[in-house]
Amino acid sequence: MNRIQEWIQNVVKSVYDPSFYRELIKGKTPGSFTYFLGLMLVFSVVLSFRAYVSLGTWWVEGNGISNVRESILSSYPDELVLEYRDGHVTSNVDEPYFIPMSESLRDFVDSEKKSSANLLVIDTSHPIVPEDIVRYDTVAILGNTALWVNDPESGIQVNTFATLNKDPFTLDKGVVTGFVDGAFRILKPITIVGLVLLPVLSILWFSISYVLYLLFGALLVLIVGKVRNIDLSYKQSYRLGFHLITVPVCYGLLTTMFPVLEIPLVFSILLVVAAYINLEPVKAVPEAVEDVVVSEPSISKEA
Repeated sequence: MNRIQEWIQNVVKSVYDPSFYRELIKGKTPGSFTYFLGLMLVFSVVLSFRAYVSLGTWWVEGNGISNVRESILSSYPDELVLEYRDGHVTSNVDEPYFIPMSESLRDFVDSEKKSSANLLVIDTSHPIVPEDIVRYDTVAILGNTALWVNDPESGIQVNTFATLNKDPFTLDKGVVTGFVDGAFRILKPITIVGLVLLPVLSILWFSISYVLYLLFGALLVLIVGKVRNIDLSYKQSYRLGFHLITVPVCYGLLTTMFPVLEIPLVFSILLVVAAYINLEPVKAVPEAVEDVVVSEPSISKEA
C-alpha cells in the first residue's frame, strides 16, 4: 500500500512540482521507468475494462457468437448457386439478382452517411460499367469476369477473377456454411486467448509506443530546457520525459475512449507545456558578504 501511495504522490508531482523535477535532474529520485510502467498499467487496465464492458454489452444484446454466425449466413440466399469456370462466373438465378443490405450490416455504417440499399447485385449476363453501382444502389456488383466494389475511400475497384483464381469451383449455401463454421472454429480460441491477454498486450503495445515517442519527445524537453536556461543532456531529458508525459498520456486515454476529442499535435503541445512549467530555472543566490574585522592600530606607549 505504501508503494501505491508513493506512486500516486509521484503522479501529482509529475503533473506539477518544479522542486521534484530539480531533484530528478540531479538524479536523486530513482525509479522513473518504474513510474512510467505503472502509468502504462493504469492506462491499459482502464482501456481493457472498457473493452470488456463493451463486449459484455454486445454479448447480452446480440446473443454472442451464434448470432454473428446466423447474421453472416443469412446474407447468403439459400437458392443461390455460383459457378466459376475459366475466369467466368455464372449463376442459377434470374439476373440482375439483388441481395439487400441486412439490418445488422447497416449498424456498421455511419449514421450520417446514406448506406446502399443492396449489399451485392449479381449480373453475369451484361457488361458492367461504373454507373451501374449507382443505378443498382449497391456496395458491389458480381459480373461475369470481375467483382466491382464501391470503396468510399478509393472509389470503384475492379477485381478480375482470372488474376485471382484459375481453379473451377461451385459456391452455394452449404459451401458458405462450411467455410464460416471453419473460420469460427479457428477464431474462437484465438479470441478467448486474446481477451485473457488483452491487459498484457495493451501494456506492451502502449509502453513500446510511448518509449519510441520519447525518442522525439526528449528533444522537445531538451529544447524547453535551453529556453529555460537549464543545462540538460539528452539522457536527462529522456528520463524527465517518463514523468512529463503524464498529462499527455491522460489526454491520449481520453482520445482513445472519445475519438472526437483528438486534435493533431495536442499530445506534443501538452508535453512542451508540462516541461515549461516544471523546469524552472534555479535562481542565483547571492553570496553572503563576510564581515571584515578592521583591527584598530595599536598605540605604543612611550616608556
